[in-house]
Amino acid sequence: MMKLVNAAYDDLKEFSGEVEVGFKGAEKYGEQINAALNAIIDLGMEIEICGAWVWVSGNTKPHKDRLKEAGFKWASKKACWYFRPEDYKGQSRKSWSMNDIRNKYSANLLKINR
Repeated sequence: MMKLVNAAYDDLKEFSGEVEVGFKGAEKYGEQINAALNAIIDLGMEIEICGAWVWVSGNTKPHKDRLKEAGFKWASKKACWYFRPEDYKGQSRKSWSMNDIRNKYSANLLKINR
């Protein structure tokens, strides 16, 4: 778990962009993401960090209830689950593909060795 947290921290520590209006819970995000990742880490799915969001893909269907309980939401157009800051409210109404997101935010695919 520490490798996963450290990889997430490395990706987010150099974030130089502006936090969008409506993201008031930034101080709690570390705790939220830690709890969410701990809840799903053993399910064997692909976990990517893109910007401040975490995306989960792979064989997710059998685990949908556990993902929901952990705070992940389903993005049907991307066929992935995502976790974002609890109080985040996006401003953009663009339709982004996962490749667009990966290119913009330098995605980091986390590998979990168990």
